[in-house]
Amino acid sequence: MNIKNTGLCALAFGLLLSACGSDIDNSHYADWLGQKYNQQLKWNTDSMAFMRANWANSNLGNGVQLRQAQQIKMWNSRQTVTFATYENSGLVTSIVQPSNAELTSLQGLQSEGKLALNGGLCDASGHPVSYLMIDGRVLGQATGRSGNGLIAIANDGNTWSVSIKPFVAADTTAIRHQYASAIEGGPLLLQNGITVNLDGADTTHTARTLLGTDASGHIIMAAIDGNIPGTADGVSVVQAAEMACLMGMENALCLAGGNATTLWHASKGVTNYPSSNRLPDHEGETPVGNVVLAATYKMFASGDGSQTSPYVINTARQLSNMKNALTESGEAVYFKLDRDIDMTGISWTPFNSEAPYKNKVSFDGQGHTISHLTCHNKHYPSFAGVLNGRVSNVVFTDADIRADAASYHTGIIAGYLGTNGIWGEVENVAVKGRVTTTGIDYYVGGLAGNMRYGKIANCYVDADVVSATSGDRGTGGIVGYEYDGRNLKNEVPDRNCIIENCYYRGTVSAPACTVGGILGKSENRWGNYLQGCLSNAVSLTGSNDHVGIICGQVFDPAITTGRFSNNYGSASTHTQHGITPFTPSRDGLNKQGVQYHGQLPPSTFSAAAAALHWDTMLWDLSGAEPKLRIMP
Repeated sequence: MNIKNTGLCALAFGLLLSACGSDIDNSHYADWLGQKYNQQLKWNTDSMAFMRANWANSNLGNGVQLRQAQQIKMWNSRQTVTFATYENSGLVTSIVQPSNAELTSLQGLQSEGKLALNGGLCDASGHPVSYLMIDGRVLGQATGRSGNGLIAIANDGNTWSVSIKPFVAADTTAIRHQYASAIEGGPLLLQNGITVNLDGADTTHTARTLLGTDASGHIIMAAIDGNIPGTADGVSVVQAAEMACLMGMENALCLAGGNATTLWHASKGVTNYPSSNRLPDHEGETPVGNVVLAATYKMFASGDGSQTSPYVINTARQLSNMKNALTESGEAVYFKLDRDIDMTGISWTPFNSEAPYKNKVSFDGQGHTISHLTCHNKHYPSFAGVLNGRVSNVVFTDADIRADAASYHTGIIAGYLGTNGIWGEVENVAVKGRVTTTGIDYYVGGLAGNMRYGKIANCYVDADVVSATSGDRGTGGIVGYEYDGRNLKNEVPDRNCIIENCYYRGTVSAPACTVGGILGKSENRWGNYLQGCLSNAVSLTGSNDHVGIICGQVFDPAITTGRFSNNYGSASTHTQHGITPFTPSRDGLNKQGVQYHGQLPPSTFSAAAAALHWDTMLWDLSGAEPKLRIMP
């Protein structure tokens, strides 16, 4: 069935306005029937009854208009309708999915929303049974039901948009790349002002939940009540489509209906009559799995980015917002992670990967875990990009960092550590994952690619590092290249690049360049230090005999002065043919280049860590291998 365009003739306006009583506020009709109104409307006694109803109209701030009418006589039944209209620029639309089913009102309140509408289909526990993606994470799979639609929310970092479109299950990959969040609903009712083919649609009269957009892109949330004797009989799907037109929607779909139908506002509370108690009150809510939320835009859960009030991060979206909060003023912006975050399905962009690389941060993970970080960024693929400042107290698991031929230095935490005379520091951080590069001219490490001015301390790295880098470039289990690049006065006298008390396990494969279990290559600079580290490399593969269980190539003075000292290493396999492991040896081609293997651990690596007096407040040394206490 299609509702066809019959136009809004002068007779219709005359009949409508002359039929309205003087005690009813009809001023809002001009807005309803203006150019922004859905012109594809078929006028009949039912639609006229809808327009002539005693509508209560409230302006609730933030651009929200709430309208409600009770006991409208339509289709030989009584209908009670509540709908809210708001501008996309005034409020940000998102989808909220708690761990368990909760009341719509509670979800709206806990999420600090202005409006909340019950969302898609879920089971009794609140788990979605239709397609649901929130902040790039797919939480529910497509139903495969024909005729359904999709609410798609896009965010480019500054602008938000909501669109309603037909849903094709085969398009989910494209949806993940194009939108931040999306939820399947059904059936789709209107597309571009035309009612879609609803032949065979549900004819049951029940409560219906609608979400739509008008011709100006305003968003409309609607609750059509049902199953309330004497007050609200509910509507069929076809009737819901006609009501969507009457509310001004150009594009619309149904969400979960029946007892779930609830529209909540922060100041009004529940605005419609949820039907689980079958009473004309606001007490009949039932728990739902998710809601569509409209809220004032907040980049972070709380905080102002200062040292005393860091930005608090609770979601993947808020983590992605870090790059939008940084400045080039030279002042650090402070962040802290308040929950574990799963980044599955999200393509990460480092927060400081564009020139002039002056953004300074302090990121405190507070012992939480960021899982499935995936970064294939062009510039400095990693969590930070260029790390100026500090990353601490965080765990990364299942990280996947990839760099192509056009990418720069690469690592899980930073491609570049410290630059522009700004100190970079990583402490009490554990990473697990894989770093893969195809570029031939860059430094690559499990934690950081190129270290210029900074410190890495008390870090645990379990990473497989695979690099196509060639020549005299370095690839390392923790750091690819250490180079004291400090040209200004020393903030840390004579100790400008420090790696200490770190543990590596994994494989490093870079057949065409210098390879080290901890550090690929150290330049001949007096500010480079590598002390108290442990390398438990499974396999090391490099070129030109520049393969060291601790460092692939270090210049002699670093060892003779003790700047490289008290390091222990073991490797199952390596490429150093004819060279005795664990004894520093000179390269035949470069009389200054030294492979550095460290010493064999006394019994276990934990025993070596204990002998080195590693901080047991940070490290658990009860097993054969040391582990950071923040690790799950």
